[in-house]
Amino acid sequence: MNYIWKDNTEKVSISKVKVRESGYLVKVPVTSKSKPALDELFLKKWQRLVDLSAKIMNVPAGLIMQLHEDQIEVLLASDTKGNPYEVGEKADLGIGLYCETVVAKRSPLMVENALAASVWQGNPDVELKMISYLGVPIVWPDGEVFGTFCVLDARENSYSDVYLDLLLSLRELVEGDLKNSLDVKALTESLNLSD
Repeated sequence: MNYIWKDNTEKVSISKVKVRESGYLVKVPVTSKSKPALDELFLKKWQRLVDLSAKIMNVPAGLIMQLHEDQIEVLLASDTKGNPYEVGEKADLGIGLYCETVVAKRSPLMVENALAASVWQGNPDVELKMISYLGVPIVWPDGEVFGTFCVLDARENSYSDVYLDLLLSLRELVEGDLKNSLDVKALTESLNLSD
């Protein structure tokens, strides 16, 4: 296990993710155990967001992926025709998935056609026929990486700037919920201390 110390009391888990273009492994801090559990109301709202993103962009898959220390997990998958991903499905890190590059660089990634780019050959998503990708990182307010919000398509897709703006806006909603969950936890803890 890899850890860094956030302060004198908390260890933060580290994931090693592969940047496909360079082949380098990059260390990123992932959601620490001190973070609050995900609220069911947030998950229901986020499910609507992934469903809408896939439907608006006319793609088979909209996903929210959650990064763990050694794996990445499908936290939510759109309920859309042709989506090959299932909630709870996990993939090992270090193989250069699209999402690994997103969290390593902490920036959006667009792949129009993985079949036309040698760097993406052998990507496990290509084996699922998901040859195009648009994804953005989801980050906690303190900089720990939660995961990604992404869409995938079985055909070449040069996602428009409007679609990127949409994904960035939806990501802001998710990150706002993460911040709210931290605020509620802090308030609850301060109220408990004052009793």
